[in-house]
Amino acid sequence: MKSKIFIVLTIFTVFTFRFASAQDTSAVKQDSTEAKKIKNPKTATYLSLALPGAGQVYNGKYWKVPIVYAGLGALGYSVYFNNYYYKLFLNDMISIQNGDYNTVSGITDWDILKSNKDQARYYRDLSVLGFIIFWGLNAVDAYIDAEFSSFDVSDDLTLYWHPSAIDNTFSKNYSPAITFGIKF
Repeated sequence: MKSKIFIVLTIFTVFTFRFASAQDTSAVKQDSTEAKKIKNPKTATYLSLALPGAGQVYNGKYWKVPIVYAGLGALGYSVYFNNYYYKLFLNDMISIQNGDYNTVSGITDWDILKSNKDQARYYRDLSVLGFIIFWGLNAVDAYIDAEFSSFDVSDDLTLYWHPSAIDNTFSKNYSPAITFGIKF
């Protein structure tokens, strides 16, 4: 189940970034004709800490908001899911201690219940930590976007690549390669 969710989120992220990179190039061309607005990094950071995605909206990067909420939603669901099972196994353990062997989960072995409870608690705590880290990364992303709002990206800067060959002096033959370069 977790691997399927991971695969779906990975595919969603790849297609979102691919779509976003196509949008960003058109936005740069539009900004070259207009006066570029410089954003305040502190404002973007505070907005993102107060409300996730608000810093991205402030910076004009609207396409990042669904990614922020998808990540926070997935981690929030993980917290809920693991907390549910933690409480379930804990209540089953309490029932067994009281002599009632009719547990909700159907597990009556004390060691298995304890192991499942500990594992659910571990993953719940890990999900809470991931949620907090993701929220912080949201603010860091807003800060970096605002900081680079004054960065000049003109048409003169070009990344190019072409096929080439590397001379291998030991075997006296050539190996295929790709050369990358930047034109200023």
